[in-house]
Amino acid sequence: MLRRLPAVLSVIVVLSGTTRSTATLAAGVSRPDPAAVAIALTRDKLAIAPVQIGASGEHRFLIDTGSTSTIVSERLAASLGLMPYATTTTLTVTGSYRATVVTLPPLTIAGETFAGTTASVAPLTALRDVDPLLEGILGQDVLGRVNWLLDYRRKLLTLDSADRLSGDVTGSRIAARLIEARPVVETAAAGAGVLRLVLDSAATHVLLFGNNSPTMVTQSALLATNARTASVTTARWPHLLLGRLRFTDVPVVLIPAPATAGENGLLPTSLFSAVYFDNHHAEVVLNARLPHAP
Repeated sequence: MLRRLPAVLSVIVVLSGTTRSTATLAAGVSRPDPAAVAIALTRDKLAIAPVQIGASGEHRFLIDTGSTSTIVSERLAASLGLMPYATTTTLTVTGSYRATVVTLPPLTIAGETFAGTTASVAPLTALRDVDPLLEGILGQDVLGRVNWLLDYRRKLLTLDSADRLSGDVTGSRIAARLIEARPVVETAAAGAGVLRLVLDSAATHVLLFGNNSPTMVTQSALLATNARTASVTTARWPHLLLGRLRFTDVPVVLIPAPATAGENGLLPTSLFSAVYFDNHHAEVVLNARLPHAP
């Protein structure tokens, strides 16, 4: 299957990060039936979902499979009266920042309730350009507990904690290894060999760490994360292979930081019409479709 990727923009958003904390995450999930909720998509196809926190009503959260943990804004933490009990360092592709850690009241998303979630508290300055009403980032500490479907075509988030949809979903199914709780898939790119990329719903472009660069450098760009904004270089690959899918003329953002153990970069989930995250079987289904879906 051929697909041409959009051209690289002058400003690139990557909000994902890896959190290292003294906090201990507790898991708790209720309600087994699949349930769906409408999501909003930004201009760059970042997905925003309504998240209810305790009795405080719904808040807008960015869905971020590239973040190991959930993050809330300083404004939201203050309004909920959350008291910090630890500190954490969050690593991003442009640097790191310190944050406090709080325990959240139960989160309810698409009818599913998640108890025992901790979150770091950060200014989320980069989020203000994405959506001024965003109050947090929903990370893999929550998303990794269940199977779920992120449907860009129908603008829906469906949670499937009882694994009832896995056998019915069609599309390109590939292995997705968890590295630091984030889903990593293997790709093949012209001149770069086999690469392991984090399947990242908070990245707007393909990002590549280290020296696996394509042959043709095209232009410079700005890369925005929660840590800071940095100048980066963009380039293009003739093609990128992912399972049975083939992308052509692929714009890539080159990050000088060396690749970490087990991963070479980031791959946006928005390249696909829908992605089913089968966390129970360590797989993802790309361009996923459900039977009888319109």
